[in-house]
Amino acid sequence: AKLWLDRADRALPENALVALRRGVYLERTGDWEGARAAFQRALALRESCVAAQIGLTELESRSTFSHWKTKLLRWFRGTRRHP
Repeated sequence: AKLWLDRADRALPENALVALRRGVYLERTGDWEGARAAFQRALALRESCVAAQIGLTELESRSTFSHWKTKLLRWFRGTRRHP
């Protein structure tokens, strides 16, 4: 997905939908700063992009604690040894 989004972004740099999709992808992979930048770019390209506004609102409502909790849980799950 990342490769496709990189190619689409280079091919269509002025497309708000590509920026929006990139933001959704980055949010789901845990890159919240990248997602925030992508959502802001989508809004700059199309001010009426409601999905980007919602994405930014959700990112702003996340606390630092929940961000670190997610990272710690991912790390812990990756280090557990199964018998």
